Amino acid sequence: MASHSAYIRKAPAERLSQFFWARRVDVPEDFDWASEGRGTALVRAIDELLDGLPAKQQDGLKAELDLLASLADGNGCLARIRCAVGMASTWKVSKASRTFC
Repeated sequence: MASHSAYIRKAPAERLSQFFWARRVDVPEDFDWASEGRGTALVRAIDELLDGLPAKQQDGLKAELDLLASLADGNGCLARIRCAVGMASTWKVSKASRTFC
């Protein structure tokens, strides 16, 4: 399973900012999303943000970040491609028989 730390390092700064904004996490206006080349310092800063949240919200956000990390790694990309190919072939069969899945 991929870790949320790896995802934080690789995700575009704007996406990370939007992720936390959409989940109503209070992030200081001067938060440095580019934090020292997007390495350990950024991960620590985001972990500090998460640590300040109630346990249930913190666990949910970390789980969601872990899921995003696993979807973004090589195995996750391959799985999404296989699903898309399977869905496309199912759609063609369904379309030919005039039913939809």
